Amino acid sequence: MNEEDILNEIVANPFITEEGDERYLTDKDFMLYACKNHGWIFEYAGVELKTDKEFLLEIMKHSSSCFRWISRALKRDKQFVLKAVKTNGLILEHTLKKSKMDREIVFEAVKENGNALLFVHKKFLSDREIVLEAVKNTISSSYFLANLSCPSVTVSYVKYTQSLSVACEKLRADRDIVLEAVKSDACALEYASDELRDDIEVVFEAVKKDGSTLEYASDRLKANKELILKASKTTETSVEPLGHEFLKDLRDACSLKYASEHMRADKKIVLAAVSKNAIVLQYASEELKADKEVVLKAVKNNGLALQYASETLRADKNIIDIAVKNNILAKRFIFGMSPILAKKIK
Repeated sequence: MNEEDILNEIVANPFITEEGDERYLTDKDFMLYACKNHGWIFEYAGVELKTDKEFLLEIMKHSSSCFRWISRALKRDKQFVLKAVKTNGLILEHTLKKSKMDREIVFEAVKENGNALLFVHKKFLSDREIVLEAVKNTISSSYFLANLSCPSVTVSYVKYTQSLSVACEKLRADRDIVLEAVKSDACALEYASDELRDDIEVVFEAVKKDGSTLEYASDRLKANKELILKASKTTETSVEPLGHEFLKDLRDACSLKYASEHMRADKKIVLAAVSKNAIVLQYASEELKADKEVVLKAVKNNGLALQYASETLRADKNIIDIAVKNNILAKRFIFGMSPILAKKIK
């Protein structure tokens, strides 16, 4: 059998590693091939492979879980552990408790892969240098900032619980950390301190990457024209209306999603919005969803906007005709329409 056939046989029946021919479990090339996607197979590797430092560093590039099966002597060897986490930061998850509490090892782990912060001792969650290094090296910065304010989180199949100190709150107010975080993961803005959500440079970096994060900015910055223009270019649902003239200037579809109740009840603003993007009718006030002029403007632009109109207007023949003519699928949203009758509408 070739390597692929052997691997498929092991995956289908792990017990053959204990009962059958184990020659391939001492073969370096085969183990490298097998452990790229099935790290657990390394548990059955030959003793020589589990003590070969050079080979271990190579195989752990592909699978951090292989570290679980190495000798305890190597797990206690700080210099080897340092080399290992420099190769794959996620190895930190499988190291001894002593290593998770070693600042030098932890720093090198988060430097290689910011997600290693998930596995550090809780005392390092208030270590500014380590957290900053972590958010620089991960696309999940929002998770880390959320973790600094939430005592319990779930990571894939592992439930990871932390008791967090007041010091962690200070990191959410640390400008350098938050700025690095939003550069890699714009949603991290949600967990920044109130002061930093009112910092134009921090918010600009976030909306430059994902316009919808304007939702998390301070009320003052939600009214900043430069920020809104930037946000409107990176998402269709991030515009905070500033007034009628500003809405006319927008080239991209605008949205009422993050507008105040007052704005969502302003007929002129809603008319301007649905003329650019009919689907934002869903964010208009209930009164305007029942306004025939507003709904007509929306369904003329996109018949599917009918679904957001009031029940009365979803039964209005004139509006229905225009909506269905614009998009035949709009017939699904006619109020009181049975599926049989809907099929008869052409």
